[in-house]
Amino acid sequence: MISGNVQAAKKDPFQPVDLPRCSILNRGLEEWQLKGALLSGSGREAIISHPLLGTKKVAVGMQLPNSSGQVIQIELNQIQLAVLPPCPQRIVFLYFEGGS
Repeated sequence: MISGNVQAAKKDPFQPVDLPRCSILNRGLEEWQLKGALLSGSGREAIISHPLLGTKKVAVGMQLPNSSGQVIQIELNQIQLAVLPPCPQRIVFLYFEGGS
């Protein structure tokens, strides 16, 4: 038996989107850098790095750590990240800048 007063927090669907917070999250997505991509018959993965969060291996559909971004496409020289709701939709492109 559960004791005490337990209430679930309800979100008002008509509450406006916190645009300043969304702006900060958008800038955070642009801080990621594409370090490499692996395209194979079994899937697509990419290695990305962030100055504060370090290096991560990601795949299509994964949510980025400490972010409201999701990987939506991986190509050999670019990766596309989408801002997740409730923020306004935005696509961020990261391009591979390999050495010569």
